[in-house]
Amino acid sequence: MQKYLVIAVCAMVVCAYFFGARIAREKCATDGANAQTNEIINSVNIVRTANEKTVYTGVRDIRDILRRKYTIAE
Repeated sequence: MQKYLVIAVCAMVVCAYFFGARIAREKCATDGANAQTNEIINSVNIVRTANEKTVYTGVRDIRDILRRKYTIAE
């Protein structure tokens, strides 16, 4: 009887080890995916900000050129 109890305890320890490793691996993969997603979001935000500044500057430059070209001098 005592032999079966020792075997059961050993089996529980082995199962806990393997299930713990599996859960840790999944958590690590999830954390890595979250970090990568945050990096992509930050990159997209940086590019969007740069594009907004470029478009605003380009529109302002075009307006200045058209204003100088088509405004009647006083």
